[in-house]
Amino acid sequence: MLRNAEEHLKKAKEAFEAKNFGEAFGQGNAAFRNAGAAAKSLNSILENGNEAINKINEVKIKIEKLSSAIEEFKAKFGDIPVSVIKVLEEAKLQLAKAEEALRQNNPRQALSHVQTAEKMIEKARSLLEGGKEAVQKRLEADTKRTDIKTEIKIEGESKKPEERPSVLEKLRTNIGVELQKPTESVTAFEVKPVSVASVKVRITANGFEPREVKIQKGGSIVWINESGNASWPASAVHPTHDVYPQKGGCIGSAFDACKRIENGGTYEFRFDHAGTWKYHDHINSSHFGSVNVAE
Repeated sequence: MLRNAEEHLKKAKEAFEAKNFGEAFGQGNAAFRNAGAAAKSLNSILENGNEAINKINEVKIKIEKLSSAIEEFKAKFGDIPVSVIKVLEEAKLQLAKAEEALRQNNPRQALSHVQTAEKMIEKARSLLEGGKEAVQKRLEADTKRTDIKTEIKIEGESKKPEERPSVLEKLRTNIGVELQKPTESVTAFEVKPVSVASVKVRITANGFEPREVKIQKGGSIVWINESGNASWPASAVHPTHDVYPQKGGCIGSAFDACKRIENGGTYEFRFDHAGTWKYHDHINSSHFGSVNVAE
């Protein structure tokens, strides 16, 4: 538009010198209109450019804050969900594209990339909050189970043997069904106890010991951390933890400590599915082991 204005102005001068005043007026008027349109377009570019610069700076601050929140999550719970990392990287990529578009004098394209980056940041925040809630729920559930076990143990130990409730009384209390003691006329029969073992696995600086264990279905493994560092036993594969079929964990399956097990701490999990289940240390994924669950 500015070049058109210059061309019309040149023709207007030539027509004026030739005393063709009508032509000179028409060319001059066209030059004026083109120059006005060029000025308006330039003002719009400058305004969009300033807006793009401000938005880019805002997104940089948001990315810095999100990165800090991710580091806090990692320090408290261990590795963060892979989805959060991927979305954050996409936000950074969109920011880089916005800066490049601005350098190419294309502020509208820069603003488009900035808007996409902001959406990615909000998505990453939402995923991170969801991860926090899942871990906190798991921790609360673990705490409740521990409290219940402690309460039952204390209640049982506080009573004399003759005051402790019988098995029938406990069942009647827990399931609300009246059970009668067997009479002499009932034919005696033998009930063979089912052996459900609890196996201990040590977590050392060199990995899990023993690395491979065998238990019966319904049995449990107790991991004892003696490595000197934090550990996080979880189902294969790293980092999705989704091989063990029972769902309910904070990332993939229920076979997941869902938190850092500090040195001296323990984690216990009961296996209700037969098969060979591989697992690893979520914090140090080069350490792995397997549990063979027999029917």
